[in-house]
Amino acid sequence: MVTLYRTQAGDGAAPYFVFDIDSVQQTASTSPVMLESYLYGGFAFRGSAQWRSGATFLTSEGKDRQAGDGSTGRWCYIGGQVGGKMGGYTVLGHPDNFRAPQPMRLNPTDPYFSFSPVKMGGFPIVPGKPYPSRFRFVVTDGNPDKALLDRLWNDYAKPPTVTVAR
Repeated sequence: MVTLYRTQAGDGAAPYFVFDIDSVQQTASTSPVMLESYLYGGFAFRGSAQWRSGATFLTSEGKDRQAGDGSTGRWCYIGGQVGGKMGGYTVLGHPDNFRAPQPMRLNPTDPYFSFSPVKMGGFPIVPGKPYPSRFRFVVTDGNPDKALLDRLWNDYAKPPTVTVAR
C-alpha cells in the first residue's frame, strides 16, 4: 500500500514530500520460503544515474557512504546533483520492521541503498505468517537536514496522539 501525504514546510524551511510504502509478503505455497544470508536483500532503491559521479549518503547515525555500509540505522539519505541542483530522498525504516534497526547496504559505486535484514542471517517466510515491512520516504531539495529527518522519523515511529477530555 502506498500513502501520500500533503506536507507544508514552515518558518522558511525547504519544502519536502512524504509517502509511505507498506508491504506484506507471504508464501504462495504450503512450503516456507528461505531467504538466505546475503549482502543485498530487502527493501532497496536506486537513485538518479546522475548521482553515479558523486552521490551523498547520510545515515541516522551520522555515517557517510563508506562508514554506513553494513551499519544499522533508523534512516538513510541518498542524494546528489540533478540538473545542477542538489536533491535526494531519505528512507525511514519503521521500528516494528523485522530486525529493526535493519542493516543497510550503501553501494560503493552505484547510487543504491537498501535496508537488508538478511545481512544478519537468513530467515524463512512461513506459510500463514505474513512478513510485513513499512517504510517512509522523505523527498527533499538541497542538502540533507539531519535534525528534520530525526524529527520526521520520531513522528513516524511514535505518532503524536490526541486525547479529548470530556
